[in-house]
Amino acid sequence: MTLELVPPLRKKIVEKLNHVPEDDLSEVMDFLEFLAWKAQQTPAPPVKSSSTAEVLRALRGRGKGERLVERLLAARQADQTIDEQSHDYLRS
Repeated sequence: MTLELVPPLRKKIVEKLNHVPEDDLSEVMDFLEFLAWKAQQTPAPPVKSSSTAEVLRALRGRGKGERLVERLLAARQADQTIDEQSHDYLRS
C-alpha cells in the first residue's frame, strides 16, 4: 500500500510514528490495542428501518414459537385498524 492511497489523517499518523523512538513504540502499541478494544466494546448503532413490518421481518427466527413474525404483523395490523376506527369515530 502506497502512502498516496492512504487518507491524510492516517498518513500524518504514520509520519509521526516514524519519529517515535524505538523504546516508546510499545506504549504506542498499548494505546492502539486499547482503542481497538474500546471499539469492540461500543455497541453498533441501531439499524434504522422505514417501517414496522421491516423491523419485525428482521426479527424472523429470533423468537421462540412458530410463526412469531406473522403473528406480530397481524397484531400490528389489528392495532392500526383499531387506531383508524378510533380516529374516524372521534372525527365524526
